[in-house]
Amino acid sequence: MQQNIPAVLQVMQYIYDNIMYAELNTKSDYCQCCGYDGEIKIVENADGKLIWQCPNCGNTDQDKMNVARRTCGYIGPSIGTRAVPRRSRTGSCTYKMNYAEIKKNDIANGEGVRTSLFVSGCRNRCKNCFNAVTWDFLYGKPFDQAVEDDIIASTRPRWISGLSLLGGEPFEPENQAPLLAFLRRFRTALPGKTVWCYTGFTLEELLGKSGECRACTPHTRELLGLIDILVDGRYVEELADITLAFRGSKNQRVLDLPATLTTGEPVLYLE
Repeated sequence: MQQNIPAVLQVMQYIYDNIMYAELNTKSDYCQCCGYDGEIKIVENADGKLIWQCPNCGNTDQDKMNVARRTCGYIGPSIGTRAVPRRSRTGSCTYKMNYAEIKKNDIANGEGVRTSLFVSGCRNRCKNCFNAVTWDFLYGKPFDQAVEDDIIASTRPRWISGLSLLGGEPFEPENQAPLLAFLRRFRTALPGKTVWCYTGFTLEELLGKSGECRACTPHTRELLGLIDILVDGRYVEELADITLAFRGSKNQRVLDLPATLTTGEPVLYLE
């Protein structure tokens, strides 16, 4: 891009005049060990965990590299703190949801200005996912009371339209109970705010209408009832379309969830 600034400006002007939302991307990874400034790769280590690795020198120390990736339409740093399983007083391992990132004043993942929570854990593993690091359920930091308080406080100002849930995958079975408890609290604290949720599952899968699905759990229907807008379906690279609003590929839908659940038929939002 640096070699042809006039062309970049021309593309930006076209975006401004013709497209609701678009962006220009360039690699910004950097290995502090060898100076490599190409793409830092995601590889699987001996324990089966996904880690970052410099393809030039083999460096895997996350404190000695800079990595930026697109997260559901938004670019941000992808290096985070890896959490470990917690143990109860009895010594048994207990699951507690992790989150990868919280974006405040986000305008890319739903209408208006929002707070966006990116949860950790996803088994869908869409081809060329820009947020593959969040597939790992142990990636990021624990989602605890202090984090909930921070999200609610950041969403409280009148200019914030609401909360967006992304991932990772919010509807992985492990994530549903923590998110359900949080959304109950969020709705009580901020009843006038909207909740958007992005999922790789279709609504029919979540409701158990498309055969057996791991994401259809005893928590699912109540969780859906606390969401205003559901963007559903896996990202399919072959169907990608940059002109779509709030979704990446043509198979995905932006659903008015209360209307859809009331009528029993998909009610599209913004169309």
